[in-house]
Amino acid sequence: MDDETYLRSARQLSQAIRDRAAECESLRRLPDETFECYQRSGLLRALQPRQWGGLELSPLSFFGAVAEVAAACPSSGWFLGVVGVHNWQLGLFPEGAQRDVWGKDTRVLISSSYAPTGKVERVDAHALNNPDKASQVFGYAELHPGGTPPEFFL
Repeated sequence: MDDETYLRSARQLSQAIRDRAAECESLRRLPDETFECYQRSGLLRALQPRQWGGLELSPLSFFGAVAEVAAACPSSGWFLGVVGVHNWQLGLFPEGAQRDVWGKDTRVLISSSYAPTGKVERVDAHALNNPDKASQVFGYAELHPGGTPPEFFL
């Protein structure tokens, strides 16, 4: 899919997203149908590297699609913008980290929390569970007791 086709897809989905805006507000989360539309259309994969099944499109096209969706439903646009940009962010990590996330399923999504409000302990097993639609989390926290500066982690 090229940039223009991607933007056209976002425009076409915007009316259905607009029709579900009240439901989104009532649910206080993204409606399942909107999430399924995002998955089917590839909107969430715009910035994901091609080697992991993504579209690797221009960030301007991605942000244009976010603006189109947000004009129809701000919350749905927020979800697309926040969750969709994490694919680009993971693309900056070493290939091993990308393989850990996308090696078995290239549709895996990543949520985030960047405010360093907690302390976490490094463990062998995964310590974080998925908030709603994502199965990976970017975080920013103090990884070691004793006042060390917060670190960014996946």
